[in-house]
Order: sequence, then C-alpha cells, then structure tokens
Amino acid sequence: MSVLMNKLAAERALVYVRRMVPLGAANQADNPLQAKAVRALLDSRADLYVEAAIFGGLTTRSVALAAKVYGAGNCANQAAVALKFLEKMGIYPLDMMFDDHNDHNFVVIGRAAGSDATDCNSWGAEAIVCDPWSGVSGRPNIGAVRDMLDDFDHYDSQFRVTRPATVSATRESPF
Repeated sequence: MSVLMNKLAAERALVYVRRMVPLGAANQADNPLQAKAVRALLDSRADLYVEAAIFGGLTTRSVALAAKVYGAGNCANQAAVALKFLEKMGIYPLDMMFDDHNDHNFVVIGRAAGSDATDCNSWGAEAIVCDPWSGVSGRPNIGAVRDMLDDFDHYDSQFRVTRPATVSATRESPF
C-alpha cells in the first residue's frame, strides 16, 4: 500500500468510528455528550467484565462491538473499532499501539516490518497514525500527529496484524 492509500484508509476509519461511536469518549472534557458517554461506557464495561470473567479475557472484536453497541468508548474502544474496520477493508499491516505511561491506544497503518515500534521515526515512508480518540490521522512526524506522539511518549505495539487471521503479540495485550 502507498502512503496515500494508507492516509485515505485512516480518514475513512475516523469517519466510521465517529458514526459508530456517536457519544464519543467519556474522558474528554470538551465532549458535549460526556455525561451520556460516561453512562454508556459504564454499561458496556459491565458487559465486558462479564465476558472477560466467562472467557478468560477480551478480544479486540468484543471491545469494538461494545463501543458500537453502546455508542461510546474511550481510546482503546475507538482504536479497536478503527482496527476492525481497517482489517475488514483489507488494510495491512496494522498495529494496535499502547502508551503505558499515559494510558492511550491508537492504530498505526503500514509500519515497516522490522522497524522499532517505540520509535516513530523508524516506521517507514508508508506509516500512518490513526487516532480516533484524538481525531487525527497522518504521518507520524508531521503536525498534530507529531504533537500527539510527543505527548504519548512511551508507546509500543500491543499486537500486529500482518494479513487476515494473523496476529502476532508484541507484548501482553488486554484485548
């Protein structure tokens, strides 16, 4: 895939997430629907906790589905919705990124094989960040995406999807 195709896919994913998660995030102070989002997120979390207890964990699919059913989700939920949408579009490789210092998730499309997941400057020419929670997408070293990555400075890949039905864990995943 080219960087342009990855950017277009990221933009489509942002639009899709906004449509599927209309209440937005419960942890964004500027969200006018924050109170409704908090209630919906609490309801969805209750369902997810039950699922985790029964099945011994969660999947990205179940986290994304909960966000879509309840219409609300914080960064992990929104990133899961974007990741599943991009998978369905046939966009690969995908990384679910997690910043353990700031507790934030986002997706990277097209990160180069063998690149250092903790160094956005090594991700290659086709890498595009897709962060539905922040509402930004783009090259990791330009503008709002660069600023976001500077704020979230302890990120690493939780898992990488390289083609359909192939997921390689890069660290312990809560999904």
